[in-house]
Amino acid sequence: MIRFIEVKKKHISNGIRGDNCNCAIALALADEYKTLDVSVEMEDGPLLYVGDKILDIAGSEMADDIDLFIEDFDYNNEVEPFTIKVYEEVGTWVTQMR
Repeated sequence: MIRFIEVKKKHISNGIRGDNCNCAIALALADEYKTLDVSVEMEDGPLLYVGDKILDIAGSEMADDIDLFIEDFDYNNEVEPFTIKVYEEVGTWVTQMR
């Protein structure tokens, strides 16, 4: 199944640029998963963590959209709310361990 995570205006306005645990996407993850144990990291692509687990981003186009959002957000460019799609298996919402 696919879970839709809304990055809203409130997340953008309250997000801290360059902060893995308090950026706009991390705030949206915290709201969706009801935990503060979230982070957003960039390696070869974006990695979205909830606890010690990595969310399975729904496709390379979604990863590119997240990457562009992070770059624009961190460089103080204007960004708009958007929806992140992640794949979840029935009965679980993570696919990889950190």
